[in-house]
Formats: sequence, structure tokens, C-alpha cells
Amino acid sequence: MRISGSTIINLLMLVIFAGMLYLSWDYPPASRRVPLFIAMAGLIFCLSLLIREIIIARHRPSPQEAVLKTDDGKKADAPTKRQTAMLLWVFMLLGVILVLGFWVGIPVFLIVFMRFFGHESWKLSTAFAGGTWLALYLIFHVGLKVSLYGGVFDLAFF
Repeated sequence: MRISGSTIINLLMLVIFAGMLYLSWDYPPASRRVPLFIAMAGLIFCLSLLIREIIIARHRPSPQEAVLKTDDGKKADAPTKRQTAMLLWVFMLLGVILVLGFWVGIPVFLIVFMRFFGHESWKLSTAFAGGTWLALYLIFHVGLKVSLYGGVFDLAFF
């Protein structure tokens, strides 16, 4: 059985949620409700996706049988190339957040991602990034009164 990129990412997320469940188990009762809920929901979701992948993999034709072709007869890009590109974008997001922090990193990343990977217009990219920044501000700063990580340069504005 060939392991696909989505299965690898699913296993990685399964490990992350299991670690989150393990680490949050010793929190005080009032503090552990949300992390435990998120970790258990994530574990259930990842396990269901893993079971689904296993069931689908049994009925999937071999790579030699299933050659993807475009309308003009040329071979199509393999799904693994798209998965690798998305994984690189995720690592780029983590790097941008580590360096610039959440307040600056997320809008900058969204503009770059939507513009160059999604091929969206500058107008839509900046509007979406601004809306996401506003949602972060309202949820974390106003609603939860939590300060988000400011990055290496400590760009925490609030």
C-alpha cells in the first residue's frame, strides 16, 4: 500500500492532537475544558479521516493503472506536487508567524498566499487579510483579552 501525502499530514495532525490532549490533561479543571475539547474533537476527526483513507486505499487502482491525463493527452501534475506545495506554504506561515508574530504575520502571509498561489486580485487579497486581522483582533484582544505572540521583533501592538 502506498502512503499518500494526505495520510502523512493526517498522521502528523493525529500526533499533534494526541500531544495536546496529553499536555492539557494536567491543567486545572477550569483551564483544561477548551484544550481537551479541541484535542478530542481533532483526534476523532483525524481518526475518521485515517479510517476513510485506509478504506479508499483498498479500492484505489495502482498508480500504473490510474495515469491522469489532461484533455490534450499530456500527463497531468501529480497530486503529490500540489500537496508538497501546500506543505511548504504551511511551513512558510509558521516561519512568518515566528518572525513577525500573529498581528503582522497573518495578514502579510494571506496577501502573499492569495495573490501568488491562489492568483486572486490585490483588492480581494487585501480585503480578506484585513477581515482576518479584524476577526483576530475582535476574538483575541477584545473578546478573550489574550495577547498574541509578537514574533522575534515583538510586534505585539496590543
